[in-house]
Formats: sequence, structure tokens, C-alpha cells
Amino acid sequence: LSTVFTSIGNVHYKGSRYDQARHYYLKSDSLAVSLGYWPQQAEALVGLARTESTTGNHNKALSYAIQARNIAFDMNTPLLIKNVYEVLSYIYTNTGEPEKALSYFQQAVQIEKEILNQGALHQIYNLEIRELSNQREIQRLELEHQQLLLNRSRARTIIVSLIFVSVLIILFMVYYVYMTKVRNRQKQELNEAKLDVMKKRAQITLEAEITERKRLG
Repeated sequence: LSTVFTSIGNVHYKGSRYDQARHYYLKSDSLAVSLGYWPQQAEALVGLARTESTTGNHNKALSYAIQARNIAFDMNTPLLIKNVYEVLSYIYTNTGEPEKALSYFQQAVQIEKEILNQGALHQIYNLEIRELSNQREIQRLELEHQQLLLNRSRARTIIVSLIFVSVLIILFMVYYVYMTKVRNRQKQELNEAKLDVMKKRAQITLEAEITERKRLG
């Protein structure tokens, strides 16, 4: 909520409604202090310093700016320090002290460059991390592709082996059925041959008995 009050104060300041801007900056400052939210208090103090300097209350503006600077230094926050230096440069410009105004302005510009450089370094680092991540993803996909090919090769080998075994089983069954039929036919032929022999023996025996009876007769 303190951030919201500061944002509303900024809107009023840009619209030259300085009393309303001061009101919301003070509310933001009070709430930030009660919550112990020091960065937001410093932002509110920067807004108050700019507003007071714009309305000609330079001493009060300088007091707010110094308070904000102390917080920024304690927090060691570059962006906050830059904002404080900018408002100090603005105050000293309004009080007719161009040397101090230029000094703070140059310090603000220097910090801004450092922030931008750090941002660029972070972007480069993030790009390198992203590139490394992409390379790892590509490597992972390649390994998965190789594993897929290996699995397919294994599957083909298994299928071919199963087909081969199936063919062997079918051939064995066909051979078994064929040999069974051959054995059965051979057994039947053997039985028929034995039966013929038995019939011939019986016929010979019968003819011999008849001949013997005639001879004795």
C-alpha cells in the first residue's frame, strides 16, 4: 500500500498538484516507517524532497533528501542512491548551486551506467545459461533418439527371432504330422501284409487237408 501511495503522489506531482502529491508522499512515508519498509520510505522521501524544492521549500527538500540518502547508503541500493543523487542535483539547481548540482548529476549518471552494465552482464549471463540449457536439451533429445533407435533395433531382432522360432515350430509340426501319417500307413500296410500271409497259410493248410482226405478216402 505504501508503494501505491507513492505512485499516486507521483501522478499528482506530474500534474502539478503539489499539495495532493505531498499528502500521498507523507502517507507513504508514515506507512513505510510503521512497517519498517525502508526502501519505500526512501522513495517517499525522494518524492517529498522533489515536491518541496519545486514549491520553493529548499531547506525542507534538502532535509528529506538527506534522510533518503542515509537510507539508500545503509541499504546499499544503487538504484535508490541514483534517485537520491538526481533529486539532490535538482534541489541544488533550484538553489543556484550549479557545481553541486553537476556533481550529483554526474554521480547519478555514473551509477545509472553501472546499473545498465550490470543489466547487460545479467542478460549475457542469462543468454549463456539459456544456450547451455538448449545444448543440454539437444543432447537429451539426441540421447533419447539413439535410445529409441536402439529399442527399435532390439524390437526388430526380437520380432525376427520370434518369426524364426515360429517357422521352426510350424515346420516341426508339419514334419511330425507327415511322419505320423507315414508311420500309420506303414503300420497299416504291414498289418495288411501279415493278414495276406495268414490267409495264404490258411488256404495252403486247407488245401493240404483236402488233398490228404482224398488220398485216404
